[in-house]
Amino acid sequence: MSGAPDPFSLTADPEAYVPRAATEAALEALAEGVAERDEVVVLSGPAGIGKTLLLRVLAERLRPLYRPVYVPFPKLPPNELWHWILGNWGERVGPDPQAALQATLKHYADAGRGTLLLLDDGTSLPPETAAALRALATLTGPTVLRIVVALGDEAGSHAVREALGAVEEVRLDVPLEQGEARRYVAARLSRAGGAQRIAPEAVGDLHAASGGNPRELHELADALLRGESLPELVREQEAPTEREESLASMMAFVAPSAPAETQTAAEEARPAAPLRWLALGALLGVALMVMLGVGVWVGLRLAPEGSGQRVAVSPAAVVAATAPGPRLELSPSAPEPAPEAGAFAAEPSLASVP
Repeated sequence: MSGAPDPFSLTADPEAYVPRAATEAALEALAEGVAERDEVVVLSGPAGIGKTLLLRVLAERLRPLYRPVYVPFPKLPPNELWHWILGNWGERVGPDPQAALQATLKHYADAGRGTLLLLDDGTSLPPETAAALRALATLTGPTVLRIVVALGDEAGSHAVREALGAVEEVRLDVPLEQGEARRYVAARLSRAGGAQRIAPEAVGDLHAASGGNPRELHELADALLRGESLPELVREQEAPTEREESLASMMAFVAPSAPAETQTAAEEARPAAPLRWLALGALLGVALMVMLGVGVWVGLRLAPEGSGQRVAVSPAAVVAATAPGPRLELSPSAPEPAPEAGAFAAEPSLASVP
């Protein structure tokens, strides 16, 4: 239908809001926090869960009581943020933006409506600006200024929380159930004129691929209506990244580690050394002893001549030396005349020492 709204545009339009249990509970808690508890309330949740849309819906529901100001990206120093708010209202800024803002806030409160400042993407807030916002809310009073800050789960949100001080926090982290996803898709298509259709079984696949995250469901449904294949969309959502595949291939060769208690018990129960290693060690010891004996015998046979004498030891002598009985001692024979040519030197005798 020509001119029909895009059923799955990513604009946070309060008129396109489809209520569900988790978001209604969050809106009720936010309204209660703004009305009764504190000057600053935090709406927290993962990316894509619908925090921006909830801020817009809250602004419309509280419009009779407060003048809402929505700041989409508050990454500004304090004075620049005050300047932006005043410019949004069309007010004159002057040389002192904070004094001008305080005067304007009080003027609106005296006229019967306080100001509701809604800061989206609060993780981008510089800590000094977050602290200045808290000080401004405390200075002006709860009837003059109330602040709601949307914070994601990014690492930078911790510093913003600390700068804001003690705040009331409302958490939204419940994904869409399958039935809620079907009602959501049907409502969005109906609002766009009802000319486009998505089969119920396809909605089930979209819900599974998105994990119930509204933004991801939005993007998948929009791609499906633009002609992309549902199996391709599901594969894109489910396909592991190259890093995940690499990790999986490495982990395939690694057994899952047992808990620390199990590992400790196993170590205590494990023997000090397996029997086969003990037997192997004994065999190696025997082999070393045999090699040592042979080495001694060879060394004595090849000993160099000293003082004109040579000591020769037969293998039988080595065996006899290790046998029980009288201790054997090597004694060189007396010097003999040099042998004649062609004759061999006589071997020294082996004397027994009692």
